[in-house]
Amino acid sequence: MHLRHRRPASSWRRLAGVATALPLLVAGLLTSPAQAAPGTESVIASGIYNSNGTGCQGSSASADCLSWGLRIPSTIAPKKDLTVTIEADSAPGQWVWNCLASDRVAGTASFYDSPNGDGTRKLSESDLRYFAHLYYGIYGDSAGQVDAITCTPEHLSITYKIDDLVRSEGSYLDLSFGTTTVTPGSGERTYSFSPTVTTSADNTSQKITATVQKPAENAAPR
Repeated sequence: MHLRHRRPASSWRRLAGVATALPLLVAGLLTSPAQAAPGTESVIASGIYNSNGTGCQGSSASADCLSWGLRIPSTIAPKKDLTVTIEADSAPGQWVWNCLASDRVAGTASFYDSPNGDGTRKLSESDLRYFAHLYYGIYGDSAGQVDAITCTPEHLSITYKIDDLVRSEGSYLDLSFGTTTVTPGSGERTYSFSPTVTTSADNTSQKITATVQKPAENAAPR
């Protein structure tokens, strides 16, 4: 697939594109929480729990790492601008949102495309703060951006806009949201995530759910 470019961006946009690309080399090593295949016309929710993982929400090492993910495929209003609004409560007493600021949540936005139709590649990645862009290419074009975000431990509200130029067949956006677990304990435990998602394709709100299980300490691998 050949992506057409808009007019060359100004020099500060080019510098921003280079600056944001540097941390991606490290972030790209982390596991994406959205595991399902993108060949669907629905937003997909998923979760990952890693009790003794290295690399969690931007840190080099973390225990009891719980992350939630959403995948937005290009099959939703393909080749058009798409705006996605997410409203999601935490589960006080079990887990809360890891807010790095009132307008930033721990986690990443990652955009994948399929330029030749024979597999996907990561086009760009950014953090999840207000106005964070997915810059790519030599001109610093943007695949998408955080249009609005409000984060408290109890509630996350985020609006993300994806540019029509990158929404070709096989492409998708992965959003990964970080949390802080509350007294996870040593036993097995099940966590759930039930965001309300609205897209500009039909402006209809849908509630979707993902669950993930924390294994008991010293449990045998499954």
